[in-house]
Amino acid sequence: MKRIYAIVVALVALTVTVNAQFKIGAEAGLNINKLSLNKDIVSSGNRAGFFLGPKVRFTVPIIGIGADAAILYANRSASLEDADGVMQTKTMHCIELPINLRYQLDFTSVIGIYVTAGPQWTWNLSDKKWDLGSVVDGVTGAVTNLSSTFEKSTMSINVGAGILLFSHLQLGASYNIPVNDGGVFNKIITTATGLATEGTSSTKLKNNTWQIRATYWF
Repeated sequence: MKRIYAIVVALVALTVTVNAQFKIGAEAGLNINKLSLNKDIVSSGNRAGFFLGPKVRFTVPIIGIGADAAILYANRSASLEDADGVMQTKTMHCIELPINLRYQLDFTSVIGIYVTAGPQWTWNLSDKKWDLGSVVDGVTGAVTNLSSTFEKSTMSINVGAGILLFSHLQLGASYNIPVNDGGVFNKIITTATGLATEGTSSTKLKNNTWQIRATYWF
């Protein structure tokens, strides 16, 4: 009986795999990212960037459950206040690898809806160091240096939803929630002689991102 049950399960799994729908597509969209800090020592703001790249989709017919994955080039921006109080912007070039579980519900051949959730890995290809300048205290002569260091790679969680039109054009939005820190902001104060440190503070950076995305499935 157990052997018969195992054979039935294997046949069902094979049938589902054979009937599964694989799609290849191209995706592009807009990043709207907010560089957040765990201490209110500098200002930050929303910055827009973009992403694009190939994408694949796997869907089990009828039940609508599946997965999708992409390899994307992403242009991201960070905005921080320098030592002179001027907002500076740094552009980062990244490779993103999102892998999502997906549920799709088709109402007709014209329109359907979907929701996705899953992890994303991001690799920063740009310079990891960012010097934000220094300021000298006119009374004590102490020098305050500001800088930021970005991580080489980060992990986050994507949650998204959207619509599918004519089985080919997909329009949606997702929110990218950081799992680990994207970098560190450093504030170092040294004496006029530079031989002793009066005070040092570090603030972790997180890069929260809204993404507006469009995908065409071939």
